[in-house]
Amino acid sequence: MTWVEMEKKARVQAAKWQRSAALSDDGRVFAPAAVAGNEQQVLYCAMWDSVPVVMEYGHAYVPTAWMIREYPDTLEVCTLIESKVRGAVAGV
Repeated sequence: MTWVEMEKKARVQAAKWQRSAALSDDGRVFAPAAVAGNEQQVLYCAMWDSVPVVMEYGHAYVPTAWMIREYPDTLEVCTLIESKVRGAVAGV
């Protein structure tokens, strides 16, 4: 699992866990469950669906593909996260 921390924008108060995402060895991107709303509810839904969950920095991270499917409103932000993570890991 390769972790990527997005750069901190001026005037935006986002903690490290909120700006972090990961690329798994099998190519899945994991983003903070809180992107979809209530972190605990998203975590429980992911566990119910037998989706892998990663706990890091005291927070839950779930696969972006699953999040997009279950929470379609996250499409834009998840696509951006995927792009940033894959680009950072590839060295772009």
